[in-house]
Amino acid sequence: MSKRACLCAISVFVLVFVFVSFLFRGSSPASSGAPPATVWDRIMEEQSLMNLRKGYMLMEAEQYPDAANEFLKAIARTPNEPYARILYGSSLYWLGEPDKATAEFKTAVQLDPGRGEYHLWLARVALDQNDLGKANEEVGLALERDSSLGDAYWVRGRTRLRAGMVQDALLDLARALELSPGRVDAYADRGDCYDELGDRAPAIREYERAIALDASHGRWWYRLGRLRVDAGRQAEARSALVHAVTLGDAETRAPAWLADAHRLTGDLMRGSDRARALAHYRRYLELAPPSAIDRADVQAAVSQLGG
Repeated sequence: MSKRACLCAISVFVLVFVFVSFLFRGSSPASSGAPPATVWDRIMEEQSLMNLRKGYMLMEAEQYPDAANEFLKAIARTPNEPYARILYGSSLYWLGEPDKATAEFKTAVQLDPGRGEYHLWLARVALDQNDLGKANEEVGLALERDSSLGDAYWVRGRTRLRAGMVQDALLDLARALELSPGRVDAYADRGDCYDELGDRAPAIREYERAIALDASHGRWWYRLGRLRVDAGRQAEARSALVHAVTLGDAETRAPAWLADAHRLTGDLMRGSDRARALAHYRRYLELAPPSAIDRADVQAAVSQLGG
C-alpha cells in the first residue's frame, strides 16, 4: 500500500478495473449510450482517453494534484463518462477532499447505476468518516451488483468490526482474502478482530502475515509489538516496536499510536540501554498530551534514569 494506507487507502482493484475496462477498450462509444454523433464528439472522446491514461500514470506515481487536473480535463471533454468521474473522485480522495470525491462518485452512480465498484467507493468514504450505517448501505448495494468484489467484503468486514460484530467481520475478511489475495490489509484487520476477542495467538499470527507481505505500515508493527509484550515475548516485541517508531517518526504527521510505541520501546530498553530508553521516553513526552495516563510514570522513569 502507498502512503495513505492508514486512511483506508485507495482501492487498487477499482482503479485497475476502470483502467482496463475503459482506457484499453479502443474506440468504442462512451458508456452513456449512443456513439459520437459528430467527428468533433469522436475527437473529444479520444482526447479524454489520452487525459485518463496520463492521469492514471500520475496516480501510480502518487502525483495526485497533476492526476486530478488530467481527469478534470477528461471530464470537460466527456462529462457523461462515469469512469472519468471515478478516477477524478479517487484523486480527490487521495488529496484529502472526501466531500468533493463523494460528489464525483455519486455522479458516476447516476450515470451508470449498475456498477458495484462505484457504490464501493461511496462505502469507503463513509467508513473513513465513521458513518457505519451509510458504509453498510453502500457496500450492500455494491455486493448486490457484483458479489465477486473482494474489496466489498473487506470494507464490510471493517465496518462490522467497528460495529462490534467481530465474528461476522472475520467471515467477511476471510472472503475478501479468497477473492482478493493481494488485499494485505485484511490480515491486519483480522488481527484486530482476534485482539478484540482476546485471542492473542491468532492475532499475532495475522499481523505477522500482513507484515511479511508489506512491512511498510508502522501501525502494524506497533500492534504486533504490543501483542508480543502481552505474550511475554519481550525480545521480539522490542524488534517490532523499533520498526514501528522508525516508520512512525518518518511520517509527516505523528500517528496516534506513536507516543505509546515510544513508551513501550523505552520500557523494553530501560534495563539494557539507558541512553536509548531515555530517548524514547523523551519522545513520548513530546508527543503525549498532558492528560495522558502514562505521562507521570514516564516522567518518573526519566528522573530515575538521570534524565
